[in-house]
Amino acid sequence: MEEYYIKIKLTKEEFERLREQARRHGFASVTDYVRWLLAQHAEGREAPASGVAPEALKSLLASLERRIMDLLNPYTGKIDEINLKLSRIIEMIETLEPARMDELDRGLQEYREARPAAREQRKYDRGEYRGDAIARLREEGILFQDEAGWIRSPQRFFASLEKRGAVVLNIEGKYVAVDKEYWERFRSILEELDVSDSIAAERIIAEKLGERAGRLFREMVRAGIAVFDEDKGSWILYLPP
Repeated sequence: MEEYYIKIKLTKEEFERLREQARRHGFASVTDYVRWLLAQHAEGREAPASGVAPEALKSLLASLERRIMDLLNPYTGKIDEINLKLSRIIEMIETLEPARMDELDRGLQEYREARPAAREQRKYDRGEYRGDAIARLREEGILFQDEAGWIRSPQRFFASLEKRGAVVLNIEGKYVAVDKEYWERFRSILEELDVSDSIAAERIIAEKLGERAGRLFREMVRAGIAVFDEDKGSWILYLPP
């Protein structure tokens, strides 16, 4: 390819002005800028509105893209590391034996149950519970000892309820407190039952007085306190004097 050379004589001020324009348009040298100007003029095109040559713009965009990727790469690596750790945790959980999973479930359940029990214990220690124990018993009807695991001295606590009018039963070593009016309704319904099947009788009692009364009846039957008398055709309670 044949080459031609053009020699242009410029003053220092003209050359400096031309070099400044070349730099502003993104050219590394005055020679490249002048060659581009001549090519643009020969093709009848003007310089782009942005004032930056297409070649320089492409170079600038490529440099900007590399810079952005350099900034994102450290965070991309962290995300990949977190995803890998999460996958390992999920794999470990999925490979746990069923017995181990049951143990974890029990531990979580015990933790959830311990929180309200601890709150009740603090209330009892501060004396807040003693004042409304009877009021709560009237509202709930029955209080089972296993529902009050926060009580340090069940015997003393249930004895205090008994002194204040509650009916207290000892069923196989476990205390149960019953509101006096609730107890009378319970006994009245029980005496009228002529169903000998304990499961059917429990269902009837639960329908009339609630599930807690059904549980009380079931535990009394299991302990031999509630017995169906075939001769009388009714249920009898064998309560200690």
